[in-house]
Amino acid sequence: VGQMFKKTYCDPLLQQNVSELVLGDKLVVNQQAKSWDKARRKTHTFEMYENDIIERQRMEIYRDCDLRDESNEEAPDDSIFEILEQHRFLDLDDDGYEEPYIVTVEKSSSKVLRIVPRYTDESVQIDQEKNRVVRITPDEYFTPYGFLPSFDGSLHCVGYGHLLYPLNECINTLINQLMDAGT
Repeated sequence: VGQMFKKTYCDPLLQQNVSELVLGDKLVVNQQAKSWDKARRKTHTFEMYENDIIERQRMEIYRDCDLRDESNEEAPDDSIFEILEQHRFLDLDDDGYEEPYIVTVEKSSSKVLRIVPRYTDESVQIDQEKNRVVRITPDEYFTPYGFLPSFDGSLHCVGYGHLLYPLNECINTLINQLMDAGT
């Protein structure tokens, strides 16, 4: 594994700061992004039990909606839902400037559970003369941890397996040649 992330945020359900490990395959980012900070959209995929979603709905953290479709009415009580949490930019106020938001969606039903801002009042820069937003600095929730930087300069880091692959291939070739020579 070449890349892991720490997701640090204030959990509204627990009402405390949380720091959790996010594996590289659970955070989707455009490969063309120049850096983690400059990526326009980061999608964290994770699973939640239906009861956890209901708790968040009753605490008014998530929007109250039915996630089961007609074909899935007989699902077991411990059914698991795949959640997509996108850290992205949206222009919800139609002012021509995209603000940073976190959009939480249940994957199979495509229902939006939550939209919250990814910035604070202190991170908004306003031009007082023209009375408009100049810049909003988004809050960053993910801290990347990598083994080795990628050799081709891409966003994702290289893991130990990438270093051992050529050696493993060489050993396999030598064993095959010894077997062929023996026959």
